[in-house]
Amino acid sequence: MDDASTTQTPDPRTAPTWLTYLLLGLLIVVLVLFAAIVGRGYLDSGPARVLARVFDTYHGATTYYAVGTVVVEGEVGGSHVEQAMPSSLSYEAPNRVASSQGEGTSATRTVCDGETVYIELPAFGRVLKAPAPGSLAGFRNLGPGMGNAASQTIAAGDKLPDVTAIIDGSLAPDDVLSVKGGVDRNDTWLASIEPPERTRALTIELGAGLPVALWIDTADYTIRQMAVRLSGADLLVMDADAGPAADNEQARAMLEDASLGIVVRCDTVAVNQPVPDGTFDYMPPADLRLVEADSAEQMSEALRRDYADDARGAVPPARANALVGRTLPGITARDLNGKPFDLAKIKGRPFILDFWASWHPNASMKLEAFGALRRALGEKAVPVVAVSVDPSTQRVKSFLKEVPVSFTVVWLDPASAAARKLDHDYGIIRMPHTLYVGADLVVVAAVDGMESQQQMLKRLSGMGVDTSAAR
Repeated sequence: MDDASTTQTPDPRTAPTWLTYLLLGLLIVVLVLFAAIVGRGYLDSGPARVLARVFDTYHGATTYYAVGTVVVEGEVGGSHVEQAMPSSLSYEAPNRVASSQGEGTSATRTVCDGETVYIELPAFGRVLKAPAPGSLAGFRNLGPGMGNAASQTIAAGDKLPDVTAIIDGSLAPDDVLSVKGGVDRNDTWLASIEPPERTRALTIELGAGLPVALWIDTADYTIRQMAVRLSGADLLVMDADAGPAADNEQARAMLEDASLGIVVRCDTVAVNQPVPDGTFDYMPPADLRLVEADSAEQMSEALRRDYADDARGAVPPARANALVGRTLPGITARDLNGKPFDLAKIKGRPFILDFWASWHPNASMKLEAFGALRRALGEKAVPVVAVSVDPSTQRVKSFLKEVPVSFTVVWLDPASAAARKLDHDYGIIRMPHTLYVGADLVVVAAVDGMESQQQMLKRLSGMGVDTSAAR
């Protein structure tokens, strides 16, 4: 045979058969299906997708109800601060809102029944009243210094996402600059936060430019926990936004090197579920002054005008500064064992009289600052008497287990007639102050808030106290 007519017979050991092609085809189909399933699952569970589900859960909700705690922890003015405050937020479309944060006279409470909005400010001795805003957005524009009455927390200003803004569409997924899964494990503070059960962590960045950690319920995609860390620069910006306090050099000096971590924990969250009965009912307390405004947006200005009226004598001044230059009023408190303690018996040497309460955010910082001052001067250099205005001595004892002190602590029942008169005349119960009292029991200075040790030493030196040991 010639070469042209010669045919090659395939070797059955090496040539592919129809079965081989079939198996290869099936393998390709399986791989494609597997990739599609895995890819779809990844997209559904990816950080961006989870965040989108969160927004879908809240957007357009007709009711919302959450109860939890706001925890503030960090360093301010060289002292450690740690405070837990109860917090709640309820909403019912179109404009019924109830929110609260804190306890005692440092609490804030907003209630709107759909027709009238009230903001209760025990620290200022006032309840503000105005016609209700027509929508959720109106609660976020109550004026400078009023905080965000519709927010889950006012402690972090606008640094945390506001769920009411998600509900009405003011905050949308496109407003989130970035999102990633988990939290920064290199941040020891974030890493130490206990995640709620059945949640997944995300870290997002909003317009404020700060990373915010969110813990999302994996069953219903509600936000169960939020956390943000604020630097001194962040706090200074928030202080400036608050208004007149920004002009206080003392406050600015305290905040410059501060660092605070804020965690909002929601123990109960319900979206599009019935809100408990009575949530939006409100009756102003009889012992708080009612201040009315023509609109919700004017409530802040109404409060400022009312304080201006105070200065002109329309109502009692209720300012601790009115004590300066006067003899300290007779105050009979009780020690923590219930025995009477007359402050007048300290007469004969200058001393510091600090009115405080465990519910106040500065409580632990102030007590620790006085302890540090006494250590610097020597334990007998200047007496410090801390007068608690907590509701009970049991609350005081529990707090002092966490923040032990070496100086005198007494209790003044805030509901007593003496305390009410003191608060009515000088406002030092609802807004705790520190008084510097001379040896003759004349009040030399009244301080609202924190001071550095150098500032305290300067005051004491001016009162004749030998402060050389602290230099």
